[in-house]
Amino acid sequence: MAKLKKNFEFEGKGNIWRIIPDNNGYLLVETRDTEKKQVYFSYLNLENGSTVRKNFQLEEKFWIGIEKIYNGVIIFHKFAKPDLPGHVGLFAYDVKNEKFLWKHEDLAYSFFFEEKIYCFKRGFETNKNFAADFFTGEIISEISDETEFKMLHEKAAEVEDFSDYIFPERFFQGQKADGNTGRVLNDIYQQNKIEGIVEYACYKDILLYNFHLQNKNKSYNNIFRAADLNTDKTVLEEIINKNCSKLMPDCFFIKGNQLFLLQETKKIIVYNYNK
Repeated sequence: MAKLKKNFEFEGKGNIWRIIPDNNGYLLVETRDTEKKQVYFSYLNLENGSTVRKNFQLEEKFWIGIEKIYNGVIIFHKFAKPDLPGHVGLFAYDVKNEKFLWKHEDLAYSFFFEEKIYCFKRGFETNKNFAADFFTGEIISEISDETEFKMLHEKAAEVEDFSDYIFPERFFQGQKADGNTGRVLNDIYQQNKIEGIVEYACYKDILLYNFHLQNKNKSYNNIFRAADLNTDKTVLEEIINKNCSKLMPDCFFIKGNQLFLLQETKKIIVYNYNK
């Protein structure tokens, strides 16, 4: 029978904002305390959950975010204006060695391709596009042809590999699905007074799903389950959000053979799949 074995848990300061697995077996986590206006970053080993860096901050304590992580180097950005979405600046930070490799205050991120950062500088009428070396920040070339820049962007999107990710889909009562999936999920609807929709994903011989039940005080519990599709047996159950004032979707995903659960917006629980 298929099994999901808990590998590790992680909880940082503030609410979990972003969870970014990188290209070499590590996990970058961004957490934010919006009341105190503080942002923290943590870098974990996905194999065993050991912490390389936990709750580290940069000089800018809140108005900063992540553009890209590759080979342990994080590209950060600032915001053109607080509370507005426009990004400005490229800041390459070596997370293990705790140092900046390079900075470009006046450039903004566009995309990553073949170990180059493609970026632009805002102009009065038009922007200027550039390619910069990912590790040194050296400007390799200016790309004046907008068509060429667009084609490079399309190539970058084509080679972006999300093949080992599985994200949940929505399931509505009475819907059909392959194999035993539809029957199991419709049984869940019959057996429970579900609020909203069910989110589900199939990984090998396991059905993963979460749904909301209303409590007596009109709040909601968000329940996650994993069932063995060969036996219909529940192999894992977690309440991932208790007493919510509203429905809380998007609480799990799979990468490789690992299940990531987000609990109470503050904790990540990682399970390994074992046959």
